[in-house]
Amino acid sequence: MPGKTNVRQSPARRRRSAQTNTIRPIIAFLSLVLVVGTGLVWLVYSAIANLSAGSDPAGRSAAKENWVHGAAGAAMTAIRGRPHPTMSDYFANLEDWISATVVSTSGERDAYGGGDWTCTATGAEPGAMRIWRNSLDLGDYDFAFRGRVTVGGLGCAFRASDSRNFCGIRLVPSGFGGVAQARIEHFVRAGGRLSERARTPLPFNVLERVEYNLSVKVRGDRFTVAIDGQFADSWTDSALKNGGIGFFSESGDGSVIRWVEVTERDSTLGRMLGYFAFATPWIGPRDPGP
Repeated sequence: MPGKTNVRQSPARRRRSAQTNTIRPIIAFLSLVLVVGTGLVWLVYSAIANLSAGSDPAGRSAAKENWVHGAAGAAMTAIRGRPHPTMSDYFANLEDWISATVVSTSGERDAYGGGDWTCTATGAEPGAMRIWRNSLDLGDYDFAFRGRVTVGGLGCAFRASDSRNFCGIRLVPSGFGGVAQARIEHFVRAGGRLSERARTPLPFNVLERVEYNLSVKVRGDRFTVAIDGQFADSWTDSALKNGGIGFFSESGDGSVIRWVEVTERDSTLGRMLGYFAFATPWIGPRDPGP
């Protein structure tokens, strides 16, 4: 089966893609300017520190270290970690989970999955797809959740903007409907068109009514799934560039999601600064001293 799904993009999406392609070189250039500028400032400050410390090598070293941990550390903290803390939800309610159903001007509803959602003491029981509002604008990110299949399978979505545009994953445990080996299914719905569904047998067992931690890494057109820390599947698809996290139940499915969390991937600028810090051995933890 092909690894990529080709979908004709709308004019609006093509314009957004062109804008993204224009912005990326600018970000890369500004990142380079910042890194080079930081190095030049360090050289100037180092010369000043040498003059102020006189001939005392320890004084020059201390002055240099103070600046490194002060100025460089502050710059890296400010840009690398603009802050994007991990967001989490434990399904006390569904206030932040919006319906993904698309309603046409004629009133026709295009939902994915079926049934109503229910929140209980043990988590949320998904029905027709809902998307986590706080994740809608993300592009590359890591997300994880803890859940269990009660019947059939467990469905989750990422890069989702509505029921017509999302990447879907479905976990099917062994034993249900004569399934001899647990599997991961993945597919894409873009512009309302469903791709062919890929089914990957898992090299380990997954059972109904047992909770598992699922984690998904979303990086460009590469997606990777792990279950309880064990690699489960990886594939590529370039149809969708951004969108949030969601859950759904297909016909005959039932599941419970206990919690979910998402962390946005570092920006290009943050990754360059991280490399700059790694490549410069004098940026590191201070010796607290006696």
